Amino acid sequence: MYMEIVSIEIKTFEAMVAKFDRFVCRMEAICHRHGEKKMAEWMDNQDVCQI
Repeated sequence: MYMEIVSIEIKTFEAMVAKFDRFVCRMEAICHRHGEKKMAEWMDNQDVCQI
């Protein structure tokens, strides 16, 4: 096993961070709108297929 080092431009890195931050904000907003789900409330594959 070995480690590779990948070098990217700072502008590219900052763009990736900004997009990830927007993604996190959207996910937090969705979770807030729909409340916190308990494990018993999540649908499994069969539930999704039936819907």
